[in-house]
Amino acid sequence: MFYGALSIHASPFLLMRLSPLIEAHPAAPWLVGVIGAVTALHATTSARVQGDVKSALAYASVSQVGLMWVEVALGLHTLVLLHMVGHASLRTWQIVRSPSALQDRNRLMRISGQDLHARGAHREGRLPSRWELALYRASLDRWYFDDALRWVWQQVTRALTRLDALDRALARRLGGGEGRP
Repeated sequence: MFYGALSIHASPFLLMRLSPLIEAHPAAPWLVGVIGAVTALHATTSARVQGDVKSALAYASVSQVGLMWVEVALGLHTLVLLHMVGHASLRTWQIVRSPSALQDRNRLMRISGQDLHARGAHREGRLPSRWELALYRASLDRWYFDDALRWVWQQVTRALTRLDALDRALARRLGGGEGRP
């Protein structure tokens, strides 16, 4: 658990260490901020549709790391340090407590005889129902990032295959054969 709490906060910490380099280039803070904001938005919507507590906590942690990236981009280094310490403490407690929390909830439901669906007022509830359903579907599929990465990998593989064929053809033409293995 300590390793997990340490490793998830490595990227904001390293970004803080690199902040003089990031701040030296005018586009770098914007890039870090946009990546952090997109990560936070993706992770928070994906966290809300997870079927188990541990996955929801994992996505919630990624969402907080995205916010830390935005804080680094804004130059709020003291806030990032406080955010890291507070987040590591809270998530550690939540992960340790999650099995007991589920048991407590089930016990309360048995005792009260009611279903305890506590739904908070989330911002997506203010969207038109069509958009809300589209956001829900995209969040269930984790914004289709797996499909996008698969497509990118196919393009890279295709380009490298063509480059390999070109290299082999050039080696045959120049050397009269396949060349050395």
